[in-house]
Amino acid sequence: MAKPGAAVESQPRPQVVAANAAPAQLESIFVLERDSKTIYEYDLIKKQVFRRQVNIPQNFQHNFAYVQTPSNKLFLVGGGDIQRKPPSLKQCYQIVKNNTNVFDSILMDDMKYARHGHSVCCLNDKFLIVTGSRCEEDEAFKRCEQYNIDLDLW
Repeated sequence: MAKPGAAVESQPRPQVVAANAAPAQLESIFVLERDSKTIYEYDLIKKQVFRRQVNIPQNFQHNFAYVQTPSNKLFLVGGGDIQRKPPSLKQCYQIVKNNTNVFDSILMDDMKYARHGHSVCCLNDKFLIVTGSRCEEDEAFKRCEQYNIDLDLW
């Protein structure tokens, strides 16, 4: 241990660099309009807003959540009328930008718990983490789920 007032030599920290890792660059930021199939895309390069539609079976349900990954993947998670218990409460869609005015949607693996008024975040561009819910069934409000984007598995 160093004496008080003595100079302390610090050891250099090794630099951690992931192989073939380039910083992800967002191209656009998206806002989904509830109870519709409308998405607003703010193009970060053109600095313009574009109104798009999404080819999806139903409107975006109220109290849904969505997240955009660093690699520009967009996921719509849960939401819907708690009283009616629609399938949308457990559903996850990937919304796919396809260079047209109408984006595609892909139904992914269902969550284990119904989600309404919940939170979702992306971890390392590989996982979605979903927490909370207003749904009391199965105590979903106390549970956390992890989705593997590559495996399409909760």
